[in-house]
Amino acid sequence: MFYPVGLPTGVFCVIIYVYHLKVIGGQPRFFIQKGEIKLSNYFADVSSHNRSDLAYFQGLKQAGAIAVVIKLTEGCQHGTNYRNPKAYEQITNAKKAGLIVHYYHYYHATDPQDAKCEADFFISYANELNADKRAVMVCDFEEAHITSRSQNTANLNAFFDRVKEYGYMNTDTYSYTSFFNSYINVKDLSTKNIWQADYNSIRGDIGVIAGSWQYTSKLNVLGNNTDFSIDYNNFYTSPYGSQEAPAKPAEDPKTTFTDDLGVKWYIEDGTFTLDDNIKLRWGASVNSTVIATIQNGSSIKYDAFCYSGGYIWIRQPRGNGQFGYMATGTEKDGHRLDYWGKFS
Repeated sequence: MFYPVGLPTGVFCVIIYVYHLKVIGGQPRFFIQKGEIKLSNYFADVSSHNRSDLAYFQGLKQAGAIAVVIKLTEGCQHGTNYRNPKAYEQITNAKKAGLIVHYYHYYHATDPQDAKCEADFFISYANELNADKRAVMVCDFEEAHITSRSQNTANLNAFFDRVKEYGYMNTDTYSYTSFFNSYINVKDLSTKNIWQADYNSIRGDIGVIAGSWQYTSKLNVLGNNTDFSIDYNNFYTSPYGSQEAPAKPAEDPKTTFTDDLGVKWYIEDGTFTLDDNIKLRWGASVNSTVIATIQNGSSIKYDAFCYSGGYIWIRQPRGNGQFGYMATGTEKDGHRLDYWGKFS
């Protein structure tokens, strides 16, 4: 703690309780928070829009970055099916440059099932790239077409719960100030760091104190505009040891299986309560034989779901190794279009 020479103590005490970031020439120097002056740690985030060569990551290091968050995926295999083609080279050269490496996923999900599917897609690529399980795994939430605040929050928490099932315990939510205020109940998120994007000189109020602040998307690094952020709590910039994966990585839980028709199923126990009369069938197809028509208001228990033929199906255990199948709504490109009932 220090006090500026010539500044009355009372005035300084007022100033130090103001959340503020001083920007000099577009580069932050320090911020004042909670009654003390703290030096800032910086980190960058990159995608396929950024360079992947070693010189670029060395440039990030010289610009003050201690860590980098690299985009791996977007959506899931049923829809966007995007995997960053530069990810391997970016990870390799970031490590060579001495940066701590973390990862992010660009999110599109509109219900908990979609969210889990996207988490599976994200972690599958992370594991393929030998990601360290101590890395921070970020969900990038910035799609305005999504549902209610409470539903968005539940979906995001379902995403993070699935990520943690795979052994990645450090998670974070990234979004803009306007999205945090309009689309998410921030205080109910299971990720407590919160990475806030706000390109104003003072970040906006989102109801909680953000742990990280993306203050610019235009830091020029070797001619490449780059996102740069401040890490207030050292969530991203504290070293977590070797960048190599553990010698004996935890095994992934068995969360999916493929049936005899080549359809991928996602294991999930739950209850579905019908809002209309729906047919229960012997297969996950509208051409399969009908077992019975289940009445509006009835509930059935299920143990898995899938996307097939333009519908989202659930599987009902019926004993003796048999199952019933019910469509719960329609889908397109891996995204649910409607609900024919309620899940619990």
